[in-house]
Amino acid sequence: MPVTQRGKRQGVQTAMVEFAWDDLTDSVAQSVIVMPANSIVTGGYLRVLVVWDSVTSDAIEIGDLNNGGTADVDRYSGSGVFDLDAAVATFQLTPVGFEFTQKDAITLEVNSVGGSLSAGNALLVVEYMINDANRDPFDVTGLRQRNYGWTRHG
Repeated sequence: MPVTQRGKRQGVQTAMVEFAWDDLTDSVAQSVIVMPANSIVTGGYLRVLVVWDSVTSDAIEIGDLNNGGTADVDRYSGSGVFDLDAAVATFQLTPVGFEFTQKDAITLEVNSVGGSLSAGNALLVVEYMINDANRDPFDVTGLRQRNYGWTRHG
């Protein structure tokens, strides 16, 4: 049986949030990006913009709320291996391919050792697609253009 390509196409979407040291509570996972139902994480990264400082060490875990079930606080960071205080750096999110079967959230949890945080800024970027065989962002069948955009008719 031959492989048949789906006729519909999906585009990758991007969500991002910039945050600072005083936006997070130490050792508490916090929701930072809402993910739509049926979204599949295809990539992303954490970019340290300003080195974090709490005297000894600072690491961050990137996870999710796991579709309303048990949270997975380090699904995308691998047990807090993203070191925030070493240098300005970029860390790739891994693994990718997780699907949110319902609307839920990407979480961040910072873990500081040696003292309270006093500096640090970072950018989290999450790339995803919507797994919906009936959705085609390029399908203009039944649409009529007006001065302010496209509207669906009949």
